Amino acid sequence: MRRISPEHFVPAWLAFRAVAWTALLFFTQPTLPLDVLEHLAWGREWKLIYAHHPGLPAWINEGINWATGGSRLALSATAPVATSIAMAAVWMLARRITTERRAAVAALSLEGAWYFNVAATEFNHNILQLAVCAWMFFLTHRAFLAEGDGREKSERIAWPALGAVAALSLYAKHSSALFLAAALTWSVWDSRARKKWTTAGPWLSLLVFAGLTMPQILALIDLRFAPMEFALTRAGTAEKWTHYLTHPLRFAAAQLAAVLPALILILLAREKNGGNSSYMSASDVSFVRMAALAPLALAVVISAVGGWRFKSMWGAAMVSFIPLWALLCLSPMRRELNWRRWRIGVFCVAALMALAVVAINIGGPYWNGRGKRVHYPAAEIAEHVESEWRARFPDSPLRFAAGPKHMASLISFYAPSRPSAILDGDWEDAFWASPREFIQHGGAIVWAVDDGKQDNIPPPDFAKDYPLAERLPDFSVEW
Repeated sequence: MRRISPEHFVPAWLAFRAVAWTALLFFTQPTLPLDVLEHLAWGREWKLIYAHHPGLPAWINEGINWATGGSRLALSATAPVATSIAMAAVWMLARRITTERRAAVAALSLEGAWYFNVAATEFNHNILQLAVCAWMFFLTHRAFLAEGDGREKSERIAWPALGAVAALSLYAKHSSALFLAAALTWSVWDSRARKKWTTAGPWLSLLVFAGLTMPQILALIDLRFAPMEFALTRAGTAEKWTHYLTHPLRFAAAQLAAVLPALILILLAREKNGGNSSYMSASDVSFVRMAALAPLALAVVISAVGGWRFKSMWGAAMVSFIPLWALLCLSPMRRELNWRRWRIGVFCVAALMALAVVAINIGGPYWNGRGKRVHYPAAEIAEHVESEWRARFPDSPLRFAAGPKHMASLISFYAPSRPSAILDGDWEDAFWASPREFIQHGGAIVWAVDDGKQDNIPPPDFAKDYPLAERLPDFSVEW
């Protein structure tokens, strides 16, 4: 029986995991997750930027929705495909600096990283950033550490591609600026990479980057930098001096915990002495160290200086290259890898992560006593709201749906007329509409009375804000 080689094993595994995770999410999440629904509500408006985040994830979700006619299967595939794409970038970078087998170990050990499976059950800005920033680092290495003189076609393409992907990273999430700052600093600090600045390549990359990011900068100015204000509001500030220490330490510890199973897989791979020696340049070593540690270090420093409490999920894109760095540090080139033991470990970890998601999605409601948001009878709610509207206004489509973020988002997607969502009833965030339009065309205000959540936003004063509004009887559904 012919053994599959590492260079064939990795693409086959990445394709398999994308399909398997898509099927798992499709069959265990009867309703689309909150982040996906929110992005679909945003994407319906096709704005360059939104009050909370840049627009790329919303555009992707809405584009898939438009192309597939609202296929839940297709929308379930976005997160698994994004994580597989990120792992592919790690693999391709590792192949440039080490052996095929080590590259496979570095990339597929990410099956043990929390952000690549259990935390990637819904497509959002963090998961997209994970993929885009991994490719940005790969292209940075490809461009700055190319062996040629800049005249090879593949190298010439790398420079504009780097500028485009770097710009896309900011359309994915603004904290990608940390990754860009780390890569730029390394390109100036490293002696070999610094020589590239005497060629036209880096300047072409900067030109492409500037051209693509300028529209977003103008949109940010127009929104008075609302996404930055939103991020700081969610982060929270230090309430006492110890928070300047505990907030960054907790964030760093959360990232270590998230990637710990992947590091254990790296340890499983190292065993034998006497392997073939392989040369790796100092620039390669410094680049991997930068990619693995610099963005996380910058985030920790910023948290310490500002006292901000960053959410652990914000570090999702920061752990992608830590297994590669650990492999290079813990298993020098003179050591061979225990390929068989490592593969068994990867299979077991991947299966355990998948079982954990199945247990959460299927078993969770039984031990929590209530469903998750993915169990919401979203279609039933949306169809009821639409039918109530049509019973009163058969000739006018439902134009607006206002309510808490989850409720307004699910009505916006699942209602046949796809009304614009006024999330949390906040007209500043829903800048694509206005109270005047809402009163002129009418709309539905839907609030959850009791859905088991603790963060329900109280309904607005309907009598004061909308004196002509008709209050309908409560509608109860099984959750």
